[in-house]
Amino acid sequence: MDLVTSVSDPPAPTLDDLSARLDDLSARLDDLLPEIRARAAEAERACTLPADVARALEGVGVFRLQRVRALGGLEADPVVILDVIERLAHADASTAWATLIGMTASSFYSAEADRTVGCHRLEPAGPTG
Repeated sequence: MDLVTSVSDPPAPTLDDLSARLDDLSARLDDLLPEIRARAAEAERACTLPADVARALEGVGVFRLQRVRALGGLEADPVVILDVIERLAHADASTAWATLIGMTASSFYSAEADRTVGCHRLEPAGPTG
């Protein structure tokens, strides 16, 4: 059984639905940018993003931009992704870099992928012999 046929996808969102989600994400990101800018020195001193900033970015939805819709992502096109990274970079380049890494890593993982791929991976292969 392959993953594509085993995942019960909700109906694919329309382009208008996706556009509205991306508009919401963009507005929420705009609200977060002053906080990122203000905390850049703190992140630099700690050599990591503050955990609450990372959680806020997750709450905005940026880590779902590259993930496919079947696994709960937004499946955004590269122009949208680069726009988000560029806007973050104007606030703090290190946050932009860390976010891009997080986006890429999360495109391979989601709770849905863990449930579907993980359970299939652990299912018995069936009778042998």
